[in-house]
Amino acid sequence: MPDTRHTNYAIVWIDHRQADVFHVNGTDEKKVVVNSHRSVQRLHHQNPGDGSAVHPADTEFFARILSALEHPADVLVAGPGQAKFALGRYLREKRPDFAAHVDAADTVESPGEASVLVLARAHFPMTTSADA
Repeated sequence: MPDTRHTNYAIVWIDHRQADVFHVNGTDEKKVVVNSHRSVQRLHHQNPGDGSAVHPADTEFFARILSALEHPADVLVAGPGQAKFALGRYLREKRPDFAAHVDAADTVESPGEASVLVLARAHFPMTTSADA
């Protein structure tokens, strides 16, 4: 297996209020929290009344998430709702070069930080210090 201890990967856990951006490699991990500045109350006013919530794309939020990603080799996007797909659309429209590095969009409820890191380590081919 090639040595990937210093290859940086990212996992973004996102909902319409917050994105937790985790940078991981075989030896380190770092978390950056990006909050949407949109009011949850304002989003509820845009509900069409049929039981389905409509959250328009928060492009400023997505731009700040993109800034927090710091050029990883690959990105996994996960979360409970539609925000992960909206982020994917934003990346394909605004930064198709970067969107090519987005591996998947997994539906995952809020699993907690430890579970997100387990998901990242299962998804990306990382060599740890013990493997080297």
